[in-house]
Amino acid sequence: MIVEYQEFEVELLHERGYSTQSTDNVRSYTAEYSDGKPIEERIFTISCHGIRVKHTHQEREISSAIFCESAGATTIHEKSFFIDEEKIWICVCNKIYCLKLPDLEIEWYGRFDFATIFSINPLHNDFIIHGELDILRITREGEIKWRFSGRDIFVTQSGEDSF
Repeated sequence: MIVEYQEFEVELLHERGYSTQSTDNVRSYTAEYSDGKPIEERIFTISCHGIRVKHTHQEREISSAIFCESAGATTIHEKSFFIDEEKIWICVCNKIYCLKLPDLEIEWYGRFDFATIFSINPLHNDFIIHGELDILRITREGEIKWRFSGRDIFVTQSGEDSF
């Protein structure tokens, strides 16, 4: 998925089959992260989401990074990330990363559900996080304002978007 933001083109990729610390991947990234830290040795992961940032008119890449986590599987879709205020918030498994644009420096990250985060939804100057077992309201700095937890998955019977 490619999103235009200011003078940047932000490409988000769900990297199926990506192996950390390997030269055999289809695409390479400048940085690899897991649990908010650079990956230093090969690890087993469930979902890996890559981000590439380019200047819109110059077509040159400014930065790239991949975020690999192990929990409930996630993918890239319209509500798995949010871009605003020269930042991108992205859901990877049960975590959210807040990254500065365009350099993709980690501002903060946090685990917000036991299993998986389905979506991040802007609400005023906060976010409503739709997790598998938790619904939360967090600030843009990652502070939890409130949390509602359940014993089973929060989805609609019809599969329609509940947010």
